Amino acid sequence: MRSKVTTKRIFLFSHLVLITIIALIVADGVNFYLKERLSSFPSLLTEVKTKKKRIAKRISFPNEEIIIKRDLFGATEKKENLKGVVKKVKSAYTTSSSFFVLKGTIIREGDKSIAIIENRKNRIQKLYKEGEAIEKRGKVLKVRRNEVIIEYNGKKEVLKLEFKQKRKNLPRFKRRIRRSYNRGIHNVSKNSWVLSEKEVDLAFRDFNRLMTQIRVVPNFDNNRSNGYRVIAIKPNSIFAKLGLRPGDVIQRINGLEITTPEKAFEAYHQLRNEKDLELDLIRRGRKLTFNYQIR
Repeated sequence: MRSKVTTKRIFLFSHLVLITIIALIVADGVNFYLKERLSSFPSLLTEVKTKKKRIAKRISFPNEEIIIKRDLFGATEKKENLKGVVKKVKSAYTTSSSFFVLKGTIIREGDKSIAIIENRKNRIQKLYKEGEAIEKRGKVLKVRRNEVIIEYNGKKEVLKLEFKQKRKNLPRFKRRIRRSYNRGIHNVSKNSWVLSEKEVDLAFRDFNRLMTQIRVVPNFDNNRSNGYRVIAIKPNSIFAKLGLRPGDVIQRINGLEITTPEKAFEAYHQLRNEKDLELDLIRRGRKLTFNYQIR
């Protein structure tokens, strides 16, 4: 019995660190859709200024499973008349599929957008670019912000992201969590932290708040992305207690580079069950490695 509880807590810890850090280090222009464990949280609207553009980003939280939607280099999606699009789609395509589920989209201006699609039968998720074949009998025709048009077995279908209704009476629950979850993080040595099982569980229930405590943008070296720079972090937040500071450039998690949506997605699936995590970063020109574990 104890073994099962510990395994569950390790799973939660891995998801807390992985989803939060991976989500935030690709948060410039990204929508994250988390499914299966957490209930709906209010949407978060923030804005990021660039030299030439002002980019609006909206982050929504239905539930737990990480789905990434972003443009890595700050490009914005062209505005569409969504009402007109929906009417045309409904009249031309089937709006459901017995074979696939849309889990997320990656919108990139000037490049092919990407859809994260799950096979209903085997529950395997894969990334598909516009124009790419899907399961040998189909093709991804168009990727939009919340939907994808595919052709499969000779029929055109629209896969839509699904959202659950927001939970009521959430603020009262949040107040109880805010008083306690940071107490479960202990800095045991210079670059090592231990998280308690109980506090990890509590923190996970207030995931929407975690996502408001830090902001990051892509970092470039010789015109190439080499990680993600922390540009703002809330004092006394969980991220501050995990050792992160403004100016840090996050590069790898457990040796896996996270420089593209595909790599972030792969890292999530490879590391989600790990109980020990290593975070490689650069601080003021120095390379550092942070270690996290649960007990």
